[in-house]
Amino acid sequence: MSTEPRNGSSNNKMESAAGGEGFPSDADLLAGVRAGDFQACRAIVERYQRLLYSISYKFLGDHGEADDAVQQVFIRFFEKAGRLRRAKALKTYLARSVTNECIDRLRRVKRRQTVSLEELGAAETLALEDGQTPQKSAERKELAALIQWALGQLSFRQRRVVVLSVTEGLSYAEIAEVLGCEEVTVRTHLHRARKRLQKLLGPRLRDLEAGFVRKG
Repeated sequence: MSTEPRNGSSNNKMESAAGGEGFPSDADLLAGVRAGDFQACRAIVERYQRLLYSISYKFLGDHGEADDAVQQVFIRFFEKAGRLRRAKALKTYLARSVTNECIDRLRRVKRRQTVSLEELGAAETLALEDGQTPQKSAERKELAALIQWALGQLSFRQRRVVVLSVTEGLSYAEIAEVLGCEEVTVRTHLHRARKRLQKLLGPRLRDLEAGFVRKG
C-alpha cells in the first residue's frame, strides 16, 4: 500500500469526502469496505493518505517513519472498520489514529524530536517546484527545516494542535474530536503553542501560519 505523500497538497481540501458530484461519500466507501470491496478500500487510502502522511511527518520528521506510521494506521483501520459507527467521523477518526501512532512511536524511543538544524537541513523535505531556481529551493528547504525543528520543541499537546490546525487546516471542532477534548482546550493549547513558536521562529512564524508547510 503506497502512500505517495510528498507532492501536492497534504489533504487536497478533502473535496470528495462529503460525496460531491462524481465522488462516493465516506459512508458509501465504508459500506463497501465492510462488504469486502477492494476498490472501496483503495479509495479511502487515496482520499486520506496525504492528510495522514502530512500529520505523521510533522511529528516524526522522517519520511520512512512517516510512511510506516500511515500504513500501520490503515492496516488497523481496515481490521476494525466494521466497528466504526459514524462514517462522518472517518476523517477525524483517522487523524486521531495517526496522531496517537506518532506519539506512541516518539515515546517508545524515549526522545522528543529535537534533532539538530544541520540534520534537518540535510533531509530532503521539499521537492524542487516547476520553475523554481536551485537557490529558491535551498531557501525553502532551510525554512522547512527551521519550522520542523521548532515544531519538535513543542510539548506533545501543543504540537498536536499546531499540526492539526495550522498546518492541516482542521477546524477547532474537528481537532476537539480528534483529541477528545473541548474546543476551549484546543484554543488554549494553540494560543500557548503560538507564543512558544513566536519565540522560536520570530517573523518566520508568518510563513508557518500562511500554510508554508502544507506545500511540503
